[in-house]
Amino acid sequence: MGLSAENQQQLEIKQGAARFIYRDCLDKHFYQDLENFILSGPCMTLVVSGDDAINKVTELKKRFRKENSASWIELTKEDIALWEENKHPRQKELNIKLTAENLVHSTDTEEEAEEVIEYIYSPHT
Repeated sequence: MGLSAENQQQLEIKQGAARFIYRDCLDKHFYQDLENFILSGPCMTLVVSGDDAINKVTELKKRFRKENSASWIELTKEDIALWEENKHPRQKELNIKLTAENLVHSTDTEEEAEEVIEYIYSPHT
């Protein structure tokens, strides 16, 4: 794929870093479960570089999710709609399972990657 691992570390992600990394999800109904999971133990971080690294990592993430989707629960469109409205009878369970399904995180732009790298590897996190 032409990617190189520049940095790989197992880190305890603190609340501020989780909120920074997932700032686009802060107002989502599932965010608190996502944050609780991330703060529950060490996370593996990996910084990669190479031509078109952002798109290649995004494609790897999509492929990983697709290949592992059988290990997740099957949901109907109605389940997803109720979950998104925070009205599913198994809301907490779905929050946890859907959070786990989406834990492979990648940035969308080089600028965002630089911000996240700076933030998670700096002393204030």
